[in-house]
Amino acid sequence: MSANHCICPVTIVIQEGIPSHVRGTRFGFTSKHLKACLQLVREEPANTTARGFLASSIETYLRRLVSHCALKVHVPAFADCAWQSPAEIKRLLAPSLRSHLVFVDNRKALWQAVWEFFSPVTETVSDTNPNVLSQLAWAFYLLVLAARYHGEAVISAKDFLRYAARVDRDASLSSEARARLARMCGVFRLFEPHGTVPSLRVRADAGPNAVTERIDEILEDAYLLDASSLRRFFGIRQNVASLKKDLRMLFSTVCRSRVWAKGLVDLSSTPLLGGDSAKRVLESLVQIIPALEPQSSQPVLIPMDINIHGCVEGTVRMVRDVSRNEWLYGFE
Repeated sequence: MSANHCICPVTIVIQEGIPSHVRGTRFGFTSKHLKACLQLVREEPANTTARGFLASSIETYLRRLVSHCALKVHVPAFADCAWQSPAEIKRLLAPSLRSHLVFVDNRKALWQAVWEFFSPVTETVSDTNPNVLSQLAWAFYLLVLAARYHGEAVISAKDFLRYAARVDRDASLSSEARARLARMCGVFRLFEPHGTVPSLRVRADAGPNAVTERIDEILEDAYLLDASSLRRFFGIRQNVASLKKDLRMLFSTVCRSRVWAKGLVDLSSTPLLGGDSAKRVLESLVQIIPALEPQSSQPVLIPMDINIHGCVEGTVRMVRDVSRNEWLYGFE
């Protein structure tokens, strides 16, 4: 059974006004580019610019919260990267919101376990592009976090298996590396489509801070709380058909009758993947990452959001470089 929490990648929003020479390109936004952005926002008038820079990033998390009717958004902690710390970001939030944006794995214990399990692959692979390996490790890490924190992970099982097949074709891989890749792929293959389920979509024309401005009304809405409670049972396949009907009714009522929803959200649908056996998925994860036992549960996978960012220039999606255990920055 999944909880009504959403596990999200680390995201930083690059807004209009940031010079194009530091925006980078997809998979080309380096730490040098990011430091250039930071230098810009920390110069006078640094405070105003930096707050806007971070506030838009917070907006993307709140949009995920609304789109997936989650009560909390869990984000991997990234205090050691070349960016503001989680504490600095949370200081921008209203007190009522701070419990809804949660930074997890602050001691990096789960990431370290994933990194160590992945090390035979990084030590023998000849692929010089670290992004493929890092995307694999990062997706598996988010899956581990989803199990540990009883949540829905925003990752693509299809992409994981595609990247893994690419790495597996490397002739220099050791037998141990291939075995570990196979074990991770085996976990993702236990997930199967549950079809599409009703959800909300934040409109792209809603404005850059539309959710932030209405978040108090949203979090107090009884229909959203009911929908959030229902999503907790998506991990059990037998529940999905009846849940779809109930969610569609709730979301239709929200879009039709709630003042806060006008011009902000539309009725939509989201693909969903659940394990064909909750016990098998969790057992497989615990065998790979023993630290998950005994406080974990069956995770659910939801795809990367499309147009989740609304009216912003673009985003920097951060992942760990498993070769050096440092941060990489991919621009989307």
